[in-house]
Amino acid sequence: WLTTQAAHVITIDELYRHLTTGETLPTNAIVLTFDDNYQGFYDYAYPILKKLNYPSTMFVHTNYVGDKKSDHPKMDWATLKQLESEKLFTIGSHTQSHPDDITKLSPDEQEKELSGAKEILEKQLGHPVPYLAYPNGKADKVTKELARKVGYTMAFTIDNGAAEASPDILLVNRTIQTRLEKVWKECQDAKRFAPSAVAEFDLNPTPVRIEIADFGGVKLGIVRGGAPTTHHSPVRQSVGQFITDVPGGVAGINGTFFADARLAGSDTTLIGPSQNPLDTALVPDLAEDRLPRLINRPIVLWGPKNLAIVPFQPGIMNSGDSFRAFMPDYTELFLAGAWIVHAGVPRTTEEMKPYSAGDFADPRRRAFFGISESGEIILGASLDVVDTAMLAEAAAAAGAKEAVLLDSGFSTSLCFDGKVMVSGHTSSGLVSRAVPHAIVLTGTLEPPTDPQTLEAFNQADTMLIPPGAPGSETGPAIKSTHRRRKRRKKHTIDSTVPTTIPTDTLAPGVPNAPP
Repeated sequence: WLTTQAAHVITIDELYRHLTTGETLPTNAIVLTFDDNYQGFYDYAYPILKKLNYPSTMFVHTNYVGDKKSDHPKMDWATLKQLESEKLFTIGSHTQSHPDDITKLSPDEQEKELSGAKEILEKQLGHPVPYLAYPNGKADKVTKELARKVGYTMAFTIDNGAAEASPDILLVNRTIQTRLEKVWKECQDAKRFAPSAVAEFDLNPTPVRIEIADFGGVKLGIVRGGAPTTHHSPVRQSVGQFITDVPGGVAGINGTFFADARLAGSDTTLIGPSQNPLDTALVPDLAEDRLPRLINRPIVLWGPKNLAIVPFQPGIMNSGDSFRAFMPDYTELFLAGAWIVHAGVPRTTEEMKPYSAGDFADPRRRAFFGISESGEIILGASLDVVDTAMLAEAAAAAGAKEAVLLDSGFSTSLCFDGKVMVSGHTSSGLVSRAVPHAIVLTGTLEPPTDPQTLEAFNQADTMLIPPGAPGSETGPAIKSTHRRRKRRKKHTIDSTVPTTIPTDTLAPGVPNAPP
């Protein structure tokens, strides 16, 4: 069956290098693993694998090596050593006694099972044994950390799915043979709907300018140019505050999605890994239950001269090592909500749905981060209420070669030269909510000249900076470098924050959130 699917069977070492360093694999790569050291593998399976030149791995429980008395005789050490000598065969650990559920054992008993098997295998085979398969695929946080402690570098469950979608290098997915065809199809669909190419650009920091116009039937606020920087605050605050915190900041937009989306919430945990210039290392997403759902969402990363967008693979990309292997001088990154424009083409609802934030189809004011073919940054936000497919059409029409979805709805806030050009509310006099993450542009401002943009700029509210607690939207206004044509009446803002919001504004992981 694998030959009919044009499968490329790779070694377990190749998989490890792929998951830890990003080493490229051939199309339709698959690893073949076997558990329990059955003699039947040598008698029946191995001759076929050898004929096809397919590498394989056997996970061995050491207490039963050479047992010929049971209903399922086991290979002995001589057979295992012979197989290893033929270079198509790798041996991994399957504990000592194969407990039915290792998580039910005490930590000391678990460690003995894990370390004892490793020591015996290494003594018999004469080389390190870094790979483990948990008996019956069962493991919890204690088991995983004990596996790490005793020296395993990669370990496997029997959770179905692509290896890249695994939550951890010590919890790598495996698919049992009875579900192979189903999971194979799911992986093929993943390749069909996820942009397969990495998008790379040389950054081109042009003067920073604003435009209010219709693009693809959607009215957008667009800021182009400048050098981007991203910041993650320990407290929620306005985009205006982020801009003033960055030396030379002249424009900005709200950033990516965060875990606790309640208006009254205070948690600042972002969804997916992130890094900004103030971080000493990448900040991983520690929610193991959430990580598999983030597969193929776009990671945006950049350094001093280059920017790239890549599909997120949880098993590879939750540490800085893989990103440094790809872009050694990267300084910042974030995980966006959806990849909405690829190669200049707006992506459809069908294409985006499998790998998007749960609310991507809901109508609201929406925001995006993009880049043009020439490497010019594009920040955009809709003044109309739209779904993500409509936003994608507009972003492509505005010149985005690649674009990704930012947090939207009440979070939407596009600021330029001390003015709030787009807020998350359709009603006047209401400001966007405070957020923990924003993208700020530095550079030289170029004032608007076209009549529609100039009118919108003159009528826009000034960015309000808090006198005390970050994130408050009351306080002295930042002065714009341009004068208003006409003074407007001051507005008042109701400081009462609602304690409940519709479920369509909740992020994944929050009670009553969309899946």
